[in-house]
Amino acid sequence: MRSQSKHNAARLFTPVLALALTLLASPARAEYFVTPDTPSLLGGTIWESHEIVRNDAGTFTLERALPAGTPLDATHRMDSGHWLLSVSEPTALDGFFYDARDVVEYDGSTFSLFFSGAAAGVPAVANVDALFLLGGDAGDLVLSFDIPVSIAGVTYEPADLVRFDGAAFSVFFDASLASPPIPLSTNVIEADERAGKLYLSLDVPTTLGGTTYLPGQVVTWSGTNFAVRFTGNGWPAGSAMTGLALGDCLDGDGDDFGDPGEPACSGGGSTDCDDTASVINPGAPELCDGLDNDCDTQVDEGGLPDDDGDGYASGCGDCDDSLASVFSAAPQICDGFNNDCLHPSWPALAATNEGDDDGDSFTECGGDCDDASGAVWAAPGEARSLLLLIDQSTLNWSAPTNPGGISLQYDTIRSSSSIDFVGPALCVEADDGVDRVADDPGVPALDTVFYYLVRAENSCPSGLGPLGFSSSGAVKAGRSCP
Repeated sequence: MRSQSKHNAARLFTPVLALALTLLASPARAEYFVTPDTPSLLGGTIWESHEIVRNDAGTFTLERALPAGTPLDATHRMDSGHWLLSVSEPTALDGFFYDARDVVEYDGSTFSLFFSGAAAGVPAVANVDALFLLGGDAGDLVLSFDIPVSIAGVTYEPADLVRFDGAAFSVFFDASLASPPIPLSTNVIEADERAGKLYLSLDVPTTLGGTTYLPGQVVTWSGTNFAVRFTGNGWPAGSAMTGLALGDCLDGDGDDFGDPGEPACSGGGSTDCDDTASVINPGAPELCDGLDNDCDTQVDEGGLPDDDGDGYASGCGDCDDSLASVFSAAPQICDGFNNDCLHPSWPALAATNEGDDDGDSFTECGGDCDDASGAVWAAPGEARSLLLLIDQSTLNWSAPTNPGGISLQYDTIRSSSSIDFVGPALCVEADDGVDRVADDPGVPALDTVFYYLVRAENSCPSGLGPLGFSSSGAVKAGRSCP
């Protein structure tokens, strides 16, 4: 809720002498117009609560000055150039008293009653907190009130926006149905609309969906989500808006293109795809900066010729324009090059799949199974020359020709079948050390035979060597050990 001193309708008031507004010439483009509720330092100047101030991308200048002491409460800039105003307490303008539920039109020379709150049934204790015309000067009036207001049996909360069509009120924006809803402790104190999007200002810091919106910021409601549209450009703490009106060109970054695009913007009616960065707009040259500068959905295009056809130009994302596989953020492939121009070691191969990071003379592209360990580089080959010694219980064998690592272990598997080392097989030794010897005290039954195979293994992620190969070259299957 806003301060009682501003909205207590029972408070005595001092009539304000009718004075003409000061009209200042202004350029065609304006981002938006604001009025602070207390004297506030903006852009190096202290602005008063009876002044309408234009904000052009952080540059604040006086647009209109009401008589000193006028308790301005809401503003709207009409397409005709006239202004709609409300005041927070009964106030005399041009000798006529307007109360806090009225809307006043100012045409540059005279004030007149635009909307009578009393005639429309607005309770005398209510103040008009926000106002705008929907869809142009002939559109319906949209208002908010500073307190819960009941009209024709319907109660409107201070964060709601209420539509008046000349005869009856209806809900235009129900703050309780927004997602997330605006809490009852928050007032929407200023509002405007452009291209189907609402522009709001809140009276107190309000957290919606994890984001805290502050007084002085302009917050948009798209119909599905809230977002900060204008940061306030250093709006001081402790001050809130009592006036907000959108200008002809909503240009947040001062690059002459607006969001939405408006013919009044000097850059034309095309929409600025990022109204927070002046180097991004539909008329900007494409730069080599990783951004879509010209709003055509492409990044860093249109630089120097792309000799290798990889979509990147020399000096603009391509560090080697003779190789199509080399460009910024390129995937590392096995072609003998460091493909990613952004890689810290480019053009060296260190720390890429082409580099030998562990010093074992093997690379990932060369099949190194663990390029962080010099003790292993590949799964081992087949153990060789398996023999059963004369004692009929001791087996020995030779290491694989290709050990794949410095240290090996072995599984010795026995089976009663020469072709099946899975079902009837057992492990005589599992993960045995490097001695290449196994002992099997078992004795085959009468008229049966034991068959043996040995499998080498190392610490590669897939470090099991083959048990052997069939005559067709297929790897022999065998049980796991243990």
